[in-house]
Order: sequence, then structure tokens, then C-alpha cells
Amino acid sequence: MSAVNPSTTPEQKPSAPSCYSGGDCEPEGRVVIELSTLAASRLVTGRPPAADKPYILGLFGFADRLRGIWDAARAGDPYARWWLLKIEDACRHSMQIMDEAHAAIEKTLGCCDAFQIDAAANRSCKQIELNFACPYAYQGARLLKLLDALVMALSTAIQIGECCAREAATVQRGCERTVRHSFSVVNGFHSLGVTSQVIEVGGELAVDAAALMGQIPSEILSEQRWPTLLDRNSVDDPDRACHGQV
Repeated sequence: MSAVNPSTTPEQKPSAPSCYSGGDCEPEGRVVIELSTLAASRLVTGRPPAADKPYILGLFGFADRLRGIWDAARAGDPYARWWLLKIEDACRHSMQIMDEAHAAIEKTLGCCDAFQIDAAANRSCKQIELNFACPYAYQGARLLKLLDALVMALSTAIQIGECCAREAATVQRGCERTVRHSFSVVNGFHSLGVTSQVIEVGGELAVDAAALMGQIPSEILSEQRWPTLLDRNSVDDPDRACHGQV
């Protein structure tokens, strides 16, 4: 995997106001991810559409599309908030699957008393600087780091004969699949400029939104469920202002 020049990535992080004050800290820190395996590194950029192979959305594409969803959520679009919750759920599910798979491998390696084992490491490990506008994009990067660690542990298990290559490949493919699914959740969102009032009143725009994205759950409209990383005070929603919600 070659290092990625941050200036050429599709996602650049604009300055944005925050309710958090870090004192004398810099407003933005440098964020770097290190990946050692091909399985994880090829999901950074994904794969473009081709006649014989399906399109795969990578981390950078995931982050780029997330930016539009994030901006729409901050503008008061309840569908965007719903999609952020879907992304939260998908990432959490993927993390759980990989954590469980990794724990099982580490348990197997830990039972091997004949060796002192350090997980396989790749000397060609590359650092990729991340600069995303939406904090949820970093959750996607965390998925790649978990996948990277899992694949290295599988390589060690194969090396010492604690796992056959076919079994390891099955585990790896399953984990790659769940990461790709998490990234693909962003594909279902359409930015139509919908607000809660538009949905409550009904009309052509509300019908179009429901046709494209489904019937929005009542707990989203009522704000009983709210995206974890979205600050309520940062949402510029005229509907909420009219109802005295700040």
C-alpha cells in the first residue's frame, strides 16, 4: 500500500464552530492511521466500478458522502439524523463482530504454551493522515484498524499451525464484508432539504423523501433518538426554533 497524500484526498475538513473549548490546545489535532495489511489498505480507497467487478466504497468515499449527510443533519434534516443513527448501528455491529473474532484468535494463541508469540507485523506499514469533516468518518477508520489487527493475528495463527488457511480466509472475508456493509450505508441517503415540518404537513417533497428513503420512524421525528456525535445546539433547524427547542 502506498501512502496517501492528504492534499489529494476527496475529503478536506473545514473549520467549524464547536461548543467544546480545549483551553490552550490547538483546535485540530493531527490524526494518523497505520495499516500493515493489504486487506485493510485496499479499503481505504475502495475499488472503482468495472465491467467484471462490483464497485466497492472505501473509507475516503465513505467520508466524502458522510460530509453531505452531516451537513444535512446540522441543517435540520430528520432523514439525515436517521442515517447517522444507521451508520452508528452499522459501525457498532462491525466492531462487535471483529472484536469477537479477534478475541477468539487471541484466546487460541494464548493457549499455545510452546512459543512466545508476538502478532505478525509488516515492516512496510504505512501512515495515512486523516482529515475528515464528519466525526463519524473516523469510526470508519477505526473499522479498518480493527480489520488490520485481525488479519495480522490470523496470519500468526496460520504460521504456527493453530488455524488452517481456509478457516482464516473465511473469518477474514466475513469481517471485510461487514466493513464494506458499514461503508455502504451512506449510499441510501438523498439530500432533499427535508425538515420535520415538511414531513408533518405532507406534500410532494415528503412523499418523494419517503419513496426514496422509506417512512421515517416516529422516534426520529420526535427526537427521542438522536445521533450520539451530533450536538443538538449545533442544529440549525427552523422547525425546532419555532417550537422553542434549543
